[in-house]
Amino acid sequence: MPPIKSYLATFERQHQVDPERALHSVDLYAVWCAKSYVLNRSAELNPFGTKYFLYVDAGAFRSANYRFRAWPHPSTISTVFKNDRFFLGMITPLPRRFCTFNYTMMDGPIKTDLIEGTFMGGSASAIRWWTSVYYATINDYRAKDFFIGKDQLGFAVGGAKDVNNFRENIQNNYLPIITDLSYEGIFNDYFFDTGNEQQQQREDNQNLFCPSYSMAITKNPLQQSAEYYMTVGLNSNLTEDTFKRSPMNLLICVDVSGSMSSPFNRYHYDKHHSNTTNNDDTEFDTRSKMLITIEVISKVLDYLKHNDRLAIITFESKTSIIQTMKKVTEIDIRKLKDQLLKIRADGGTNMGAALDCCASFFEDAPLIINNEYDNRILFLTDAQPNEGSLQENTFSSRIEQLSKHHIYTTFLGIGIDLNTQLISSITKHRGANYFSVHDSKKFLQLLDKDFDLILTPLVFNVKMKLESDLFDVEQVYGSPEWNQDKHDELITINTLFPSRTDNNDCTRGGIVLLKLKPRRSLLDLLNTTMCFSVTYENRLGQTYENKQSIDIHMNNKIHYANSGIQKAIVLVNYVTLLKTWINHEREQKYNKRKILFNLNEQNIEKLSDWERQSTPLIISKQFREQFKIFRNYFQLGIIELNDKDLEQEMKILNKLIDYEN
Repeated sequence: MPPIKSYLATFERQHQVDPERALHSVDLYAVWCAKSYVLNRSAELNPFGTKYFLYVDAGAFRSANYRFRAWPHPSTISTVFKNDRFFLGMITPLPRRFCTFNYTMMDGPIKTDLIEGTFMGGSASAIRWWTSVYYATINDYRAKDFFIGKDQLGFAVGGAKDVNNFRENIQNNYLPIITDLSYEGIFNDYFFDTGNEQQQQREDNQNLFCPSYSMAITKNPLQQSAEYYMTVGLNSNLTEDTFKRSPMNLLICVDVSGSMSSPFNRYHYDKHHSNTTNNDDTEFDTRSKMLITIEVISKVLDYLKHNDRLAIITFESKTSIIQTMKKVTEIDIRKLKDQLLKIRADGGTNMGAALDCCASFFEDAPLIINNEYDNRILFLTDAQPNEGSLQENTFSSRIEQLSKHHIYTTFLGIGIDLNTQLISSITKHRGANYFSVHDSKKFLQLLDKDFDLILTPLVFNVKMKLESDLFDVEQVYGSPEWNQDKHDELITINTLFPSRTDNNDCTRGGIVLLKLKPRRSLLDLLNTTMCFSVTYENRLGQTYENKQSIDIHMNNKIHYANSGIQKAIVLVNYVTLLKTWINHEREQKYNKRKILFNLNEQNIEKLSDWERQSTPLIISKQFREQFKIFRNYFQLGIIELNDKDLEQEMKILNKLIDYEN
């Protein structure tokens, strides 16, 4: 049946990445795809000389108690058909974020249940138009290799969701601080094969969290010593169809202190800005932090559902209430956006008072005991408090206390001088995560695709234990809660957030990497069995347990079970080298200066511990040479993994090698 015949290879390829392939088949794809052709061909033949044509699945009438006896009703249907419109059955309205001129075909299929294929119809000319557009769209998606179906979702760890602050500091010729760069942050920049193929075939794969395990043997790129690794794949049984965000009580807390008036790519507390690359070609935003913050908030308002509740407060030395907690349907959103545009940045920064004010909004018991609603604080700040209590444990305990009442926090860090040391510390608690916003366009695109995902933690208090007679866990990468002193507990992860998969069924940030330490010298053949036990809680506090045995039979030579574990190892080696470099350069600069001149450069202007000044980029000779050696290793990894996204790290390595101090 043309044009279906030409799609056979596409159907077979797409079936391999279909998260519901156990329920679907290539033949079923063909039936779905043929409906428009069948309808159009019927209109062309028109054996009964009719004016309108309607395709209806036989299954629509499968019920013996079918109550629409007079359907389709001619006079009702004609009101749709008479204007030469094409008739489709709507499941849900088109989400507001797709109703803009920014959405293009390049963004791929809209992953929302919009219409059903049970019935469709219209006049011959309307059907002809629909059929042409329908198959043209399919051909465009085929050419771009989009998956035309419901995507699987995986999980990613909470805490840092990117390393944007690190990237922008390097671009602007500043030396980052060590917390600008994290393992879980860089993992969230990439998609990983989680080794989930065997997991999907298991009969007990009905759990919300379905971990999978992969093994690798490799050599350290600088020391050339043998190393052993294992990934934990963070898989779920969710698809975009089965995942539904619960309604939210959302409190947006906005930093409007004086430091928010500075440009995105400038350090507010620097007297001079000579190091900043101030050119039109910069890929990062150069407007004020305050302007970008208001733009982001306005976009967030567009994603709220009719049954969400919303409140907004601002803070500097004191807090101000912009919007009390109300249902979105009771708020004039346009008027609220106009009010936000009038905000100006000025004054000190009392984050403690802001967190106290946030807590007060949730003191109404019915808000927090309603299991149908999630409670979320969206906190937008550059995290440079200078008033009130400034102790790190004070901020941390406030976030922890809120989380114990199921009130969770997402921080949006604003600007190049974001204090990641503070933010990374206080977002290790249950339900928390943070993003560094340095490119408003890219971040708004992230909101377009993943707004519901990044604000909806689903798995909590994950604990995994390893039992092995051959290996101990030496290090865990990608789990900010890992405690090296507790070797009996393999991983503790406070929170897992749903995460998107790509067309190859790889999950963004969907792994945790374990470095294994052999208990004894290993022979040429590894032959052992490991046991993983996993416990976790869902959002309602219900506990689940899972145990798996992993049989390992492999030669003791370089081996990667899949591309996911190889990519994770390459990125971990990259981050470890850069963290070592950052630590070395900062020790050399500040410790020596203190000894020679008795001068604490970091606090020369009596700033608070959290107010951040820049440090010029510097690359010592020994690290320049290490970067050159590592660049060859990394380039080989890019070729073997065939992942062009890794080129952004190669650009950083090239800059560090070529940079003149």
